[in-house]
Amino acid sequence: DKVNKAQPCKTKPAEKHPGGNTIIPPVLPSGKWWQKNKYITWFSYCILIVPLIYYFNLVNTYAVNIPYQDDYNAILEFLSKFKTASFPDKIALLFSQHSDHRIFHARVIYVLYYYIFGKINFIHLIFLGNLQLVVTYILFIHFTKKAVPVYWPIVSFFIGFCLFDLSSYENADFAMCGISNYGVLMLFMVSLYFYNKTGRKYLILAGLFEAICIFSSGNGLICGLCLVIFTLLSREKLKSIASTSIFFIGIPLYFFHYQKMTTTGSISDTFNTIRDVRFFCHMLGNHFSFENGVITGICELILLIVLMPTNSKLILKLKFKPETIPFISILCLVIGTCLSIAVFRSNDKSGELASNWSRYLIYPHILAALLFLFLWIKIAGEKPAWYLTIIAYVIFLMNTYTTNSKFGEQMLAVSQSRLENYPYYYLLRTPKNVKEAKTITSEACRLGIYCIEEEHKITLTEVISSTDIQICPVEANGSFKINFSVSPYKYRVNLSDATGKDIEKREVDASEKDTQLSFKLKTGDYHLRVQNNTRNWQRPITVK
Repeated sequence: DKVNKAQPCKTKPAEKHPGGNTIIPPVLPSGKWWQKNKYITWFSYCILIVPLIYYFNLVNTYAVNIPYQDDYNAILEFLSKFKTASFPDKIALLFSQHSDHRIFHARVIYVLYYYIFGKINFIHLIFLGNLQLVVTYILFIHFTKKAVPVYWPIVSFFIGFCLFDLSSYENADFAMCGISNYGVLMLFMVSLYFYNKTGRKYLILAGLFEAICIFSSGNGLICGLCLVIFTLLSREKLKSIASTSIFFIGIPLYFFHYQKMTTTGSISDTFNTIRDVRFFCHMLGNHFSFENGVITGICELILLIVLMPTNSKLILKLKFKPETIPFISILCLVIGTCLSIAVFRSNDKSGELASNWSRYLIYPHILAALLFLFLWIKIAGEKPAWYLTIIAYVIFLMNTYTTNSKFGEQMLAVSQSRLENYPYYYLLRTPKNVKEAKTITSEACRLGIYCIEEEHKITLTEVISSTDIQICPVEANGSFKINFSVSPYKYRVNLSDATGKDIEKREVDASEKDTQLSFKLKTGDYHLRVQNNTRNWQRPITVK
C-alpha cells in the first residue's frame, strides 16, 4: 500500500520588521469574548466621542463672531491685502511672516474659507481650528490601537480627556490661535501616519505634509526634526532620505528673507540656564498643576524614564518596539517644543507665569496622555496588583480634568464678555492697538470681508443714555445707584472689572414700579452693561 506522508499545516510565517531585526509574530485571532460581540465593539467606538461632547458644547456656547488680538492682523489685514494683490504677491503673502512665524497652512484655510463663503465668520473658523484637534485625536487612536491591541478603547478614552482639556482655552475660542497651533500638530500627525505606512504613494503624501508642516509655524521646524527622528528609528532608508532632505531644504527656505519681529534682548537674556530649566519643568507640569508646575514637571520626567517602553540597553542602541516608535516621535515633539518655548519665552516680562499661557498647554496635555499610554504598556500582563497604579493615575487624571474644565469654562466666559463689551479687544489694550484694529476692520468691511459693526450687539460708541434709566454719580465711598423708571421691560445688569471678570449680575423687573439698584465698589475701573429685550447699553465706571 502507498503510504501518504502527513503534510505540515500551512501557516503565515513570521515577518521581519522592515529595516530591523525585530520579529513580528503571526497574527492570531483574538480569543477575548468582548472583541467578538458587535454591540460591545460599537459601544467601544461610541465612548471615544465622550471627551468631545463637553468640549464642543462649551465652544459653541461661548464662541462669538468677533476678532480677538492676532485675528485683526493675521486674518482680516491679510485677506484685505490678498484680495487686492497681484498673483505673484498673493503667493508671497501666503508664505509671509506673522510676527516670528510663517503660517502658510492657516492662511490657506482663511483664503479657501473666504472664497467659498464670501465672508469671514470667526465662529466657523474657531470650529475649523478645533476640528484639527479631532483629526489629531483620531490618529492618536490609530497608533494606540497598534500599541495596545486589546484594550485600546480604554486607553484612547482617557487620552481623549487629556487632549480636550479646556485649560488650553485660547486654542478653543481664538480663531487664529486654534488654527495655527492645532494645525501644525495635525499636519505633524498626518505626516507621521503616512510615514508609518508602506508604499511610495504614502511616502509622497508624507513628504508633502511634512513640507507644509515646516512652513506652518515656528514649531513646524521642530515637527520636521521629529519626523526625521521617526524615520531614522524605523530604519527605513528611503523614508529617512526623503524626510531628512525635506527638513534640511525647508530650514533655509523658512529663513529666506526672514525678519525677527520680537525682541529677546542679548544672548545672556535669551539663554539663562537656571531660569530656562525652571520654565521648562514648570511647563511640562502644567497639565496637573499651575502652582506646583516645577515639581510636577520633574516628577513627570522621572516617570517618563521609568516607563519608557523599552529597556535601558535598547535605549542606548535607539531600538524600540515598532508600534511605539510613533509615540517616541510625539514625545520628542513635546520635549522639543517645551524646550524652545522655555528658551525664547522665559525672558518675558511676566516671567515664569508665561509658562501658563493657555495656547501652549496642548503639549503638557499630550505628555499626560503619553504617560498614561506608557504606563499601560509597561504593566500589561503583570500581576493584578499593578493595575492599582493605573487606577490611581486615572483618578488623578480625571480629578485634574474636572478642575481644568471649570477653570477653562470660566476663562471662556471671560473672553466672551470681553469681546462683547470692549470693542477692538486686545489683551494688552493700548490706544495704538485700538486705532490699528479700527483701521483694519474698516478696510475689511469696505472690501466685503467682515464688518464688526454687524456683529456687535451694541453700537461701538453707545453708552447708557435713556429716559428710563438714570445713573447716579459715584459717591466718595464708592457707592452708586441706578434708577429704573416704570417701563414694560425687564433689565439684566452686569458689572465687571477691568479684566472682564463678572463682579455682579442682577435682574430688574420695572414693569410695575420704579426700582433702584445700589452698588458699593472698591477703587478701580469697572464696566457696566444694562440690557433689556430690545436694547443693550454700556458704560465705564471709575471709582477713585
